Order: sequence, then C-alpha cells, then structure tokens
Amino acid sequence: MHYFDHVFPWQFPYHNSHSRTGNRGWLLQLLTKRGPLYHAAIGLSSLHQSATRGIDESYLQDQKVFDHHSTALQELCEFLRSEKATEFHQDEQLLTEFLACSIMLLSFEVLRGGISNWQPHLNAVLSTIKSMSPASFIAIENSKPDRICSPPNGVTQLSNNGASAGLEFLFANALWFDIFACVSTGGTPVLPYRSWLAIEQLKMQDVMGCDNWALALIGDITHLREWKDDMDKKGLLSVRELVSKGQAIESELEEKIGILYSSKDGV
Repeated sequence: MHYFDHVFPWQFPYHNSHSRTGNRGWLLQLLTKRGPLYHAAIGLSSLHQSATRGIDESYLQDQKVFDHHSTALQELCEFLRSEKATEFHQDEQLLTEFLACSIMLLSFEVLRGGISNWQPHLNAVLSTIKSMSPASFIAIENSKPDRICSPPNGVTQLSNNGASAGLEFLFANALWFDIFACVSTGGTPVLPYRSWLAIEQLKMQDVMGCDNWALALIGDITHLREWKDDMDKKGLLSVRELVSKGQAIESELEEKIGILYSSKDGV
C-alpha cells in the first residue's frame, strides 16, 4: 500500500519501528473499517503520488484526490454530528480513529502547501485532547491488556484494544504539532505540554526523533516570546527580567545537552 510504504515515512521520517509505538497494526486495523480515516489516507496517498511523480495535470485537478478527501471530510462531519461523538472519552477506538483521521487531513493540507488550511484540523485534535488530563491518559495506558493476542488458530491479531495502542503515537504527534505550529501562528501551545511530556510512556524521540526535554524547551521559548511581546506593547518590558527568563531556558538547555554528551561518552 502506497501509504504505508511511502507516505507514512514522509510524515514520520524519524519513527522508530522497534519502539513501543513501532507496531502500526492499530492503524491498519482502523483503515480496514473503510471509514473517514480510510478515505483520508487514500486522498493523502493520491496527492503524494501526484506530487512526487510529476503528473502533467495539476494535482489540484486530480479527481481521485479530492473525491476521497471530500468523502473523508463529509463522513467525519457526520460522525461529529452523531451521538457517537459524545462517546469519545469512553471509547478509545473512536478517539483513536478521530485523532488519526484529523492528523491525516492536516498532513493533506500541509502537502498541498496551504498556509492556514491545516489549522482547523489541528484545533480539532487539540480541543479533544485538552479535555483530557495527563493522569487520565496514564490510567488508560495502565489499564490496557496485552496489545497483541494469539487466538487458537495461531494467527496473531490485534486485540480488541489494539487500535487504542495508537493513542500513544497520536498524542505524541499532537504535542509536536501544537508546539511547532507556534512558529507559523506566533502563538503559544494549547496543551499543558510540560505535564504531557513528563509522562514516561510518551517518548517523542521514538515518534519524531526529538527528546521530550528539547520539545518542552521549545514550548518555553514560545511563552517567553509571547511574554516579551505583551510587556513591550504595554511599555512594561524589563530587559533584566527578559534576560533572566532567557538565561533560565539557556541553563536548562546546556544542562540537558551536557547530560546527552555524557551519556554518549559513557557508551
């Protein structure tokens, strides 16, 4: 399948297939449902093929791309209007499928080169996760049975909770997009990223190739920028306080880098 072979590596070039988030079986399981996630994946794959193969006609005119993309949007909207939408936090599979579909649609807009069309999809993801707490996520993770089960016929399959194994992967994605979107929007992260990144199970380096502490410091920098701009507009900016706040971030960065180099030297 073009998506798994080419598009997924483009979306997540640093994804560690040998990590606890390395098994993509949860995604395959959700795609076989042929719901909005399936159409979003086909639309993104078709767009990727058009863009990388240099098809003569503009990929914006590719009917297959927008047929599947439109279907994904329509089915996702229908789902959000249905009674099932209220069951997000009680049904891990629904939550996983919604987040995966939204991130797929976000990637579609990024590949198209849209300046801001990706923001509604990111906002949908963040508003959903914001209603949860890091503690509730830990409770979900700790209550899960083994993610893989072997039935009597000997064929290994995902358990009923298999799709929910993707939550760990998707939450890491959401944190990444939340923080780096600030580069484009000039805002600050929506999620309490420090609390989320303190969760042991969420290992950003296995999904995005970036340590949790590095991402947290980038988030801190966005808050420092916002504070500086706000104080400057009010005419209350203190250079001394600005330097102090900046030095605190710099000190933590140097400390973490020192630990990183020390661990490498000890290998």
